Amino acid sequence: MLIPIKIKTLVSFVFFAGMGCSLAQTDINDKSIRLDSASWSSMDLIVLEPFNRQFEYFLVDTLEMKGVEIVLIERRYLEENFQWMCLFDEHARVKDVLTSQYTNSEGAFSISYKFGRNSIKIYSWNEYSTPQQSMEIYKVTNEGFVLKKD
Repeated sequence: MLIPIKIKTLVSFVFFAGMGCSLAQTDINDKSIRLDSASWSSMDLIVLEPFNRQFEYFLVDTLEMKGVEIVLIERRYLEENFQWMCLFDEHARVKDVLTSQYTNSEGAFSISYKFGRNSIKIYSWNEYSTPQQSMEIYKVTNEGFVLKKD
């Protein structure tokens, strides 16, 4: 079962997991928490990509599936958005990651997701490949995201 966790829990996650992050102010219309470069480093998010000041990074939400907490991290830019689903270990380090969403103004490539029963379905669209659309199904475990084989 998927349970969205309120933003207060996100703040608790960041501070009580021993990360020692400093979080910037968030947009009043957005429940996301903006991450600065110090937060990015202390949360070990360099495994996603190096922090780039040209983008804005956010801790979007946390979700629970089968007792495993999934943290959604997003990179926003004028013409593209990128989102990752992250699992953290007991030392607050990234244990596993899935690219869960990607959109851009060009529209030739995109990634989206849906939650299934005990799984996450990742849909990809690429205008320049054959087939243009693909889907992968991942099982969520305490060890990480496991690609289901046919």
